[in-house]
Amino acid sequence: MSPANPIDVFRQEAQDLLAQLETALLDLDCNPGDPELIDAAFRALHTIKGSGAMFGFDAAAAFTHHVETAFDRIRQGKASAHRGLIAVALRARDHIRLLIERPEEADALAEEALLAALQESIHPAEESASPSPEGGERLWRIRMRLPPDAMANGTNPLLLLDELRSLGQAAVKPVTDDIPPLAEIDPSACYIAWDIALKTVEPHTAIEDVFMFVRDEMQLEIELAGNGPEEGRPRAMAACPPQKMRPKRPPGPSLRRNPMPSWTPMPLPPRRSRSARAVRS
Repeated sequence: MSPANPIDVFRQEAQDLLAQLETALLDLDCNPGDPELIDAAFRALHTIKGSGAMFGFDAAAAFTHHVETAFDRIRQGKASAHRGLIAVALRARDHIRLLIERPEEADALAEEALLAALQESIHPAEESASPSPEGGERLWRIRMRLPPDAMANGTNPLLLLDELRSLGQAAVKPVTDDIPPLAEIDPSACYIAWDIALKTVEPHTAIEDVFMFVRDEMQLEIELAGNGPEEGRPRAMAACPPQKMRPKRPPGPSLRRNPMPSWTPMPLPPRRSRSARAVRS
């Protein structure tokens, strides 16, 4: 029996995620303030965006990034999930499906119109807190170490670093203390850790969301650098042994456990700068 085509596996899992997204959006129409439904929609979009970039669906990943950003604003209380926004999100869901299943039929003008409608639908919620100094930018110190078998199990650390860079200005320093002698290196193992300085207006939760699907298996600390006001305490995830390797899993059809043989890291900023600025404004 021949192994499943990873592209076909992605498309099948994307259909499941789009169905989850549609269910969450329809339920939100009746319960617009439900945080669990908002999180469910955000997680589905976040997974489609990341997996789409991983498997070469650049257009789908870039467009989904805009919709994900809108729902991130809702999660942060900067916008409301009113019926107009939900209607646009349902149309965006159909466009994402088209970009995945029949990308040659996608209409660039229709996509531009959708993004413009999405921007118009994001109404800032009233905020009682006054803006923080210097436009809200803060400097975060992030220390991350993946388990040794992370890459074998479908995690690309370069994509995580690219997503951190999309949040602001990032300086990334690799930590190579645990790299063994050449004769002992397993080419599929991840021995490097990273120390990142990230300057961003995004909150602690936005940084944590980058590691949404791997944080239970990795070491992660996120803290404010310097003496600025604390927004969240440093958080460390479950420790992973630096040298002990878990048994490799045989290849299978699962998207998250059977990645493509090789990856090309790609950034996730929008393809059209005018639309991107519109959604982020």
